[in-house]
Amino acid sequence: MELKNGKKIEFDLEEFVPLLLSNKQEGFRLIGERFLNAVMEKEFEAFIGAEKHERSSERVDYRNGHKQRQLKTTLGELNLLRPYARSGKFETKLFENYSRIDKALASIIVESYLKGVSTRKVESVISELDIELSHATVSNLSHELDELITDPYIST
Repeated sequence: MELKNGKKIEFDLEEFVPLLLSNKQEGFRLIGERFLNAVMEKEFEAFIGAEKHERSSERVDYRNGHKQRQLKTTLGELNLLRPYARSGKFETKLFENYSRIDKALASIIVESYLKGVSTRKVESVISELDIELSHATVSNLSHELDELITDPYIST
Protein backbone atom coordinates (compact mmCIF):
# COMPACT_ATOMS: atom_id res chain seq x y z
CA MET A 1 0.00 0.00 0.00
CA GLU A 2 1.41 3.38 -0.98
CA LEU A 3 0.95 6.46 1.18
CA LYS A 4 0.69 10.06 -0.05
CA ASN A 5 4.38 10.76 0.46
CA GLY A 6 5.36 7.80 -1.75
CA LYS A 7 6.34 5.60 1.20
CA LYS A 8 4.89 2.11 1.42
CA ILE A 9 3.55 -0.03 4.20
CA GLU A 10 4.85 -3.52 3.55
CA PHE A 11 3.49 -6.84 4.80
CA ASP A 12 5.48 -10.06 4.84
CA LEU A 13 3.38 -12.53 2.83
CA GLU A 14 5.47 -15.42 4.18
CA GLU A 15 4.07 -14.56 7.61
CA PHE A 16 0.47 -13.73 6.70
CA VAL A 17 -0.47 -16.29 4.03
CA PRO A 18 -0.10 -19.40 6.24
CA LEU A 19 -1.86 -17.63 9.11
CA LEU A 20 -4.76 -16.52 6.89
CA LEU A 21 -5.15 -20.03 5.49
CA SER A 22 -5.08 -21.71 8.89
CA ASN A 23 -6.99 -19.11 10.96
CA LYS A 24 -8.69 -16.47 8.85
CA GLN A 25 -10.00 -14.38 11.77
CA GLU A 26 -6.62 -14.24 13.53
CA GLY A 27 -4.93 -13.43 10.22
CA PHE A 28 -7.22 -10.49 9.53
CA ARG A 29 -6.88 -9.33 13.14
CA LEU A 30 -3.08 -9.32 12.85
CA ILE A 31 -3.18 -7.52 9.48
CA GLY A 32 -5.52 -4.89 10.96
CA GLU A 33 -3.26 -4.49 13.98
CA ARG A 34 -0.11 -4.04 11.90
CA PHE A 35 -1.86 -1.70 9.48
CA LEU A 36 -3.29 0.58 12.19
CA ASN A 37 0.08 0.70 13.98
CA ALA A 38 1.79 1.70 10.71
CA VAL A 39 -0.86 4.36 10.00
CA MET A 40 -0.45 5.81 13.51
CA GLU A 41 3.33 5.97 13.02
CA LYS A 42 2.92 7.88 9.75
CA GLU A 43 0.31 10.15 11.33
CA PHE A 44 2.73 10.82 14.22
CA GLU A 45 5.64 11.55 11.88
CA ALA A 46 3.49 14.11 10.06
CA PHE A 47 2.50 15.65 13.42
CA ILE A 48 6.07 16.12 14.69
CA GLY A 49 7.49 16.95 11.27
CA ALA A 50 10.18 14.26 11.17
CA GLU A 51 10.62 10.53 10.74
CA LYS A 52 12.23 8.31 13.37
CA HIS A 53 15.87 9.37 13.98
CA GLU A 54 15.57 12.15 11.38
CA ARG A 55 17.07 15.59 11.94
CA SER A 56 14.79 18.16 10.40
CA SER A 57 14.26 21.91 10.57
CA GLU A 58 10.51 21.28 10.19
CA ARG A 59 10.40 19.28 13.44
CA VAL A 60 7.91 20.75 15.91
CA ASP A 61 8.00 18.09 18.64
CA TYR A 62 9.88 15.00 19.81
CA ARG A 63 9.02 11.37 20.42
CA ASN A 64 8.29 10.30 23.97
CA GLY A 65 7.76 6.56 23.57
CA HIS A 66 4.63 4.51 23.00
CA LYS A 67 1.75 3.34 25.12
CA GLN A 68 0.06 0.01 24.54
CA ARG A 69 -3.65 0.30 23.85
CA GLN A 70 -6.22 -2.40 23.27
CA LEU A 71 -8.96 -1.52 20.84
CA LYS A 72 -11.94 -3.82 20.46
CA THR A 73 -13.02 -3.94 16.81
CA THR A 74 -15.00 -6.17 14.49
CA LEU A 75 -11.66 -7.84 13.63
CA GLY A 76 -11.11 -8.72 17.30
CA GLU A 77 -9.07 -7.07 20.01
CA LEU A 78 -6.14 -5.17 18.49
CA ASN A 79 -2.98 -4.41 20.46
CA LEU A 80 -1.89 -0.99 19.31
CA LEU A 81 1.20 1.06 20.11
CA ARG A 82 0.07 4.67 20.38
CA PRO A 83 2.99 7.10 19.94
CA TYR A 84 3.43 9.93 22.44
CA ALA A 85 4.95 13.36 21.90
CA ARG A 86 6.87 15.26 24.56
CA SER A 87 4.30 18.03 24.39
CA GLY A 88 1.54 15.49 24.94
CA LYS A 89 -0.58 17.10 22.22
CA PHE A 90 -0.67 14.26 19.66
CA GLU A 91 -4.12 12.71 19.14
CA THR A 92 -4.66 10.05 16.52
CA LYS A 93 -7.64 10.30 14.20
CA LEU A 94 -8.05 6.51 14.19
CA PHE A 95 -9.85 6.38 17.54
CA GLU A 96 -10.88 8.76 20.29
CA ASN A 97 -8.70 9.25 23.36
CA TYR A 98 -9.59 6.81 26.13
CA SER A 99 -11.81 4.85 23.73
CA ARG A 100 -11.49 1.09 24.08
CA ILE A 101 -14.14 0.12 21.56
CA ASP A 102 -14.26 0.87 17.84
CA LYS A 103 -17.20 2.92 16.53
CA ALA A 104 -18.12 0.16 14.06
CA LEU A 105 -18.42 -2.34 16.91
CA ALA A 106 -20.43 0.15 18.97
CA SER A 107 -22.71 0.60 15.94
CA ILE A 108 -23.34 -3.16 15.82
CA ILE A 109 -24.32 -3.11 19.48
CA VAL A 110 -26.57 -0.08 19.06
CA GLU A 111 -28.20 -1.53 15.91
CA SER A 112 -28.93 -4.78 17.75
CA TYR A 113 -30.37 -2.87 20.68
CA LEU A 114 -32.63 -0.85 18.36
CA LYS A 115 -33.93 -4.09 16.87
CA GLY A 116 -34.89 -5.31 20.34
CA VAL A 117 -32.07 -7.80 20.91
CA SER A 118 -31.35 -8.29 24.63
CA THR A 119 -28.01 -7.22 26.03
CA ARG A 120 -27.18 -10.85 26.88
CA LYS A 121 -27.76 -11.90 23.26
CA VAL A 122 -25.66 -8.97 22.02
CA GLU A 123 -22.85 -10.13 24.32
CA SER A 124 -23.19 -13.62 22.86
CA VAL A 125 -22.98 -12.34 19.27
CA ILE A 126 -19.98 -10.15 20.06
CA SER A 127 -18.20 -13.05 21.77
CA GLU A 128 -18.48 -14.97 18.47
CA LEU A 129 -16.08 -12.35 17.07
CA ASP A 130 -13.60 -13.34 19.82
CA ILE A 131 -14.26 -10.07 21.63
CA GLU A 132 -15.03 -10.11 25.31
CA LEU A 133 -17.27 -7.25 26.36
CA SER A 134 -18.68 -7.02 29.83
CA HIS A 135 -22.41 -6.93 30.37
CA ALA A 136 -21.86 -3.44 31.82
CA THR A 137 -20.26 -2.16 28.58
CA VAL A 138 -23.18 -3.38 26.48
CA SER A 139 -25.63 -1.95 29.02
CA ASN A 140 -23.83 1.41 29.13
CA LEU A 141 -24.01 1.74 25.34
CA SER A 142 -27.70 0.89 25.51
CA HIS A 143 -28.32 3.45 28.29
CA GLU A 144 -26.45 6.14 26.34
CA LEU A 145 -28.72 5.43 23.41
CA ASP A 146 -31.81 5.59 25.67
CA GLU A 147 -30.69 8.99 26.98
CA LEU A 148 -30.10 10.25 23.45
CA ILE A 149 -33.55 9.11 22.30
CA THR A 150 -35.35 10.57 25.32
CA ASP A 151 -33.40 13.87 25.36
CA PRO A 152 -36.02 16.67 25.22
CA TYR A 153 -33.58 18.96 23.34
CA ILE A 154 -33.37 16.68 20.33
CA SER A 155 -35.93 17.72 17.76
CA THR A 156 -37.81 15.01 15.93
